[in-house]
Amino acid sequence: MFSMKAVVPGVSAIIVDNVRKIEKIVMVQREHEPWKGKWVIPGGRIEFGEKIYTALKREVYEETNLRIRILSHVCTFDLIIYNNKQPVYHFIIINYLAYPVGGKLKAGSDASDAKWMSIKEIKDLINKNMAPKILKIPLRKLNLI
Repeated sequence: MFSMKAVVPGVSAIIVDNVRKIEKIVMVQREHEPWKGKWVIPGGRIEFGEKIYTALKREVYEETNLRIRILSHVCTFDLIIYNNKQPVYHFIIINYLAYPVGGKLKAGSDASDAKWMSIKEIKDLINKNMAPKILKIPLRKLNLI
C-alpha cells in the first residue's frame, strides 16, 4: 500500500430498487486497492474543481453503467485505513441515497463485478468479503442492518 499523505474527499451512493421498501442495493466488487476484491457500494474520489453531485453521478456511472437520481444525504464520515498502525488512506465519505433512472447494470472501470444484492445477502457478506466500515455506517443510518 502506498501512503496518500492527504485527506481525500469521496462520495458513495446507496442505490436502491424501491424507495418505499428497500429490498435490494447495487453493490460493486472492487478491482483495485483499497478494498480490492471486496463488495462495496459504488463511489470514489471527488476530482479537483468537481461538484459533489457531479462526482457522485460520474463515479456511479463509471462503476455501474447506471444513471441515478440523488434523493437525499444519508451521512458523512471519515474513514482511515491503517497498515502496521500507520494511516495509509484517509477519506471523508459523503454518502447519498439514490435510485437508477437509466442504463443497464454492469461492472465498469473500477469494478470487477456489479450486481443487485438483497439486504440479507449484504448482511451475510459483511463479515466475510466486504469492507465493513464503509458499508455499515450508511446502512445503519437507513436502519437496513
